[in-house]
Amino acid sequence: MNELAQQPRTGVLFLNTPMRPPLGADTWIHTRIMDHLDRTRFRPYVACAIGSADEPTPTYRAVRDIPDLEVVGLNLGPELSGLSAWGKVRAVLALVPAAWRAVRLARFVRREGIAIIHTSDRPRDAFATALIARLSGAAAVVHVHAGYDPSWMGRILRWSLRQADALVAVSHYVATTLVAGGHDPARIHVVQNGIELGPWTPGVGRDEVRRELGISSSAPVIVTVCRLFPSKGAGDLIRAIAEVRHAHPDVQLLIVGEPPDWLPGYDAQLKAEAEELGVADHVKFLGRRAGVAGLLAAADVFAMPSTCEPFGLVYVEAMAMHLPVLGLANGGTVEIVTDGETGVLVTPGDAPELAAQLTKLLADPERRAFMGAAGRRRVEEHFDASLMAQRVENVYTLVRSSPDRASARPREWTVQDLQSPERTAAMREALEHDGFVVLRDVVRKDRLQELAGEIFAEFDRATAAGELFEGGGQLTGHLNCFPGRNSQFVYDDLTEHGIIDFVREVRPDIVDYVRATLNFNMPGSVPQHYHSDGLYVEEFLICNVAVVDTDLENGAIDVLPGTNREFYKFWRYAVERKYRLTTRVPLRQGDVILRKSTLWHRGMPNKTPTPRPMMAVTFGEVRDVDHDPFGLNDGKIFFFPNWYEPSKLGQLRERAFVAAPLTYSAYRFARSLYGNKGYAHW
Repeated sequence: MNELAQQPRTGVLFLNTPMRPPLGADTWIHTRIMDHLDRTRFRPYVACAIGSADEPTPTYRAVRDIPDLEVVGLNLGPELSGLSAWGKVRAVLALVPAAWRAVRLARFVRREGIAIIHTSDRPRDAFATALIARLSGAAAVVHVHAGYDPSWMGRILRWSLRQADALVAVSHYVATTLVAGGHDPARIHVVQNGIELGPWTPGVGRDEVRRELGISSSAPVIVTVCRLFPSKGAGDLIRAIAEVRHAHPDVQLLIVGEPPDWLPGYDAQLKAEAEELGVADHVKFLGRRAGVAGLLAAADVFAMPSTCEPFGLVYVEAMAMHLPVLGLANGGTVEIVTDGETGVLVTPGDAPELAAQLTKLLADPERRAFMGAAGRRRVEEHFDASLMAQRVENVYTLVRSSPDRASARPREWTVQDLQSPERTAAMREALEHDGFVVLRDVVRKDRLQELAGEIFAEFDRATAAGELFEGGGQLTGHLNCFPGRNSQFVYDDLTEHGIIDFVREVRPDIVDYVRATLNFNMPGSVPQHYHSDGLYVEEFLICNVAVVDTDLENGAIDVLPGTNREFYKFWRYAVERKYRLTTRVPLRQGDVILRKSTLWHRGMPNKTPTPRPMMAVTFGEVRDVDHDPFGLNDGKIFFFPNWYEPSKLGQLRERAFVAAPLTYSAYRFARSLYGNKGYAHW
């Protein structure tokens, strides 16, 4: 214990003040992060309402037994939701002492040297965190569990989110709503939720729960667990059961949950609808219950056709219980449930498809077993609570390493960083968030110098012999080149220094599909248009290697950090002025920039008298595992056109771009209004 205390650790204060049951999923997620934080690096605290000895608050009950966690009492008064008019008056009057308690907590934060305050998107907690962070100098991190929507989010929450140093989104879907709402992408970090796998043991309690509920062992059972309001889809399931019962006369639907305070009586509406449809005997309303694992064990299918679900933690719990999951193909659900593998995703609003898919799942036990096993594996690999905590730790590291704690993020690394699991994890987070990372001094400079000489010599020879094409990049000054068999040392150096292993960790599905090319930026070239490479749905990785020093004079690459995280039509890119994210990346000979193909970028002008070669080793651009990436043309260097074809029409287009680049922008803008060019083949 003394050895642990002597190590410098970053203080993190979790702020969760809800007082009434039940324990919210947002608070529960925080308790898992608290429990799994690396105590050699972080010193966790939690500020929460404690309650009385006889009736502790749900938050205090959840945190009091977490080891090496200091609990700080913080009573900000009752929450406004669900209170009577007089109760709300009393709650407002309680704001005065609550403000004083917040000031005292800010003093505590400063005295303890706490660097980060982490809270949820509950308006009061987010607001308190923003104020305490300002008073104490700590960084504010807000965990966002719902899609950003100003139509229902109050001013206090909207203001608080904009004050945060970092926003942790529970899904890419939530992140896209934050960006669409005007939040800086550099402050948004995606950390998907995780669960403790121990309590979720498939099959345990199945027979007992069925006996308790009066359900036979052979009856097909569908279960949904959610707060009951319309968008969660319980009503859709009741209507679907009216169709499913024709194929499965003994089917049972278990509805677990209660309406929120702001929608009293909604469960009565659902019961009335079940009676009206004649399926009341097929639907059991169980209310809010403990022991959800047993209810899941008693079921054959989990279904929650929730509209634009931000994440869907219950999907993960169901998958952990070997249940196939049915959800809608929108929101964060598509990031959790793999359609056809761990469950079925149904088109939103398609009631016949919903009923049909439930009918098929109940009729196919082998398919259910396959999906259930695949779901459990997916939870173990992606949604474990310890993995979630590690990703949050990476966010803390990035926030702490930023000089102004606003938008700066570490993007430069060394090969030595690849030997550190902590630094490798942070690098992976940066690659996901920004779309690129830079590694310094990777490839041997002497060999690169020899390669540059060979490429220059071949260009001069081909030019003198008249073998080069017309157009195809000659007019804009950006040619493509195959660097030849002698460039294979680049791949060998990437392997030796662990970069190939890093790619394997990030994208094991594409690491073996390698292609070697080279960008040849000629003197007098013009700036390219911002673009991404390939199709958005077929993302691959690109490892650019500086064959020579690359700076602002000879055409250092220009990237738009964060544009990899969602698909942008050109009109949206233009309207949102994404070009303001412009970031030039100078590289020294032997440096590497590893980037996603979906990152918007462009080649810049070469204002020097010497061509600038930049090699690219891509992973997943071609999908031929037997392809020899260094064996083209018998391993000899050759040049080939870029996206401008060397035809008469291609040359005309290239000349038009050079003479009036805005005409091409106008063309792209107009075309993007009625198409999805760059998204997929269809």
